[in-house]
Amino acid sequence: MLAPTTRIAFSMVENPGVYALLLGSGLSRAASIPTGWDITLDLVRRLAAAEGAEGRRDWREWHIDRFGTEPSYSVLLDTLSVTPAERRSILHHYIEPTTEDLDHGRRTPTKAHQAIARLVKAGFVRVVVTTNFDRLLEQALSAMGVEPVVVRSADDLRGASPLAHSRCFILKVHGDYLDNRILNTEEELAGYPAEFDRLLDRIVDEYGLIVSGWSGDWDPALRAAIKRAPSRRYPMWWATRGEPSTAAKELIAARSGALVTVEDADSFFHNLADAVTTLESARLPDPDTMELLVATTKRNLASSERRIELADGFAAEVDRLLERITGPEFPVQVPPPTNEAVLDRWRAMEGLAEPLARMLALAGRWGDGSDLKIAQDAVQTIAAARADSGSTALIALASYPAYLCTLTYSLGLAKAERWSHLRTWLETEITSEFRKPQKLVNRMFMQAWTDMRGEMWKLWPDLEERLTPWADHLVAAVVPWTRDLGMAAGTAVTNYHLVELLGGLVALADHDTDELSSRTQAMWVPHGQTMWLRESRENLFETVGLIRNKEALLAAGFCRGSAMHWDASIKALEVLAAKVSW
Repeated sequence: MLAPTTRIAFSMVENPGVYALLLGSGLSRAASIPTGWDITLDLVRRLAAAEGAEGRRDWREWHIDRFGTEPSYSVLLDTLSVTPAERRSILHHYIEPTTEDLDHGRRTPTKAHQAIARLVKAGFVRVVVTTNFDRLLEQALSAMGVEPVVVRSADDLRGASPLAHSRCFILKVHGDYLDNRILNTEEELAGYPAEFDRLLDRIVDEYGLIVSGWSGDWDPALRAAIKRAPSRRYPMWWATRGEPSTAAKELIAARSGALVTVEDADSFFHNLADAVTTLESARLPDPDTMELLVATTKRNLASSERRIELADGFAAEVDRLLERITGPEFPVQVPPPTNEAVLDRWRAMEGLAEPLARMLALAGRWGDGSDLKIAQDAVQTIAAARADSGSTALIALASYPAYLCTLTYSLGLAKAERWSHLRTWLETEITSEFRKPQKLVNRMFMQAWTDMRGEMWKLWPDLEERLTPWADHLVAAVVPWTRDLGMAAGTAVTNYHLVELLGGLVALADHDTDELSSRTQAMWVPHGQTMWLRESRENLFETVGLIRNKEALLAAGFCRGSAMHWDASIKALEVLAAKVSW
């Protein structure tokens, strides 16, 4: 039998973003922030001291002797305070760290908080529901560079980004310790605002749950939300240090959940995050294998006598790639996928494409011309491997490796100043079973990836508001692959910008000089960051090498080999840049 942590990790890797965390006060115990019961006993101790009772070892027993009842967190707070503001003040000193606390590492994010932040940053967790008042999770996320959407009240919820558009959404159902609207008496916890109930209904219905540090005893409104959920789309895992409470057992039974016995929250989430990282790495090419492919490609390119081995190496890598992307690991005949599922598939395709894309970049940089046919065959084969039916987005992603290979081979050709081969490459006609022949530049270049809509690039984290999200992602994630070409980071980006512009010139070659010269409105061409960079167009075009290489580019057939067409094309790019940057 697999260990529960391994089963959860496997499910999270295969279904990134579909598990929500439900966290209680047990999560922060290791940070020296007391649980509700700890606070209850301390309030009893302070109450006893006020009445002159000292030296007792069992404050629960003193409370029973004095009042004839079990001590109750809710009753004590209700007795000792009148308003939520007073209750907040009572709780404040249990949560806010003092200078001494900070010096000794108390009341700061624990290993559990940090591990959760890792899972969020990697995209495996997007939604957290917590009964905790503290801000330790928010601090851990901020340290990881993730700024969550935090909802502490119905007012917060009205102005918050929707779940689907949030990288991380934290719902603090009891409020925040710095907010007077906290909920913590029995009467207050009996029911949530209607807006919270609707959101909880959606979370429990649409997400799996991983519960940790929550007993289920003190929160009737939260228990009710879990019980009334209509579906069981994804499982519920309940992590506990010992025997779960009666309320917890009822919830586990109601949701057909599974019990996970853990040593503590720190070890549970730390081990879970490590297992997820290991399983996710196993889905991607082995770095050692990838580097071996790169080294072998370099060796084969260095000798004209090894051209057969070179061609065989590319053919084997294309076959390996196709076997993965068209196999059962990546089905397309599935229910409409969520944005998170599309992004997960996208990431997987990028990882699978990296070895071949890097090999083609090398071939472009150091090839002798015979590599052009190898690159054309590779991209044509991958682009044609489309499923007949299924999810449109997932079918489109099967051609993403061909899109990446189009770019990296172009980058290698540009670095080598193989201008004629670069133009021929971008003009290569590519077909598939379902499409008429199209030039590569109009099918697999920049936002002209005809299989995938341009706005879909905004699914990637932090690209929602970008003008050219496709280019921004490629610069961040793919251009670094060209380190194999012997370029520093800045030079690699400049080379990329040159390829952007050269692709635009190839696309404009479909229009004659008169048409380009007479047009006053912007003409669409595939483009990227160069259309909105703030430098003057003239300086930018010079900086990236476009103007400097004008004569060589014309001799290679760019702009139909015509200086007049060149001038008209440059003007068209400037008009488009003015429109895009505006």
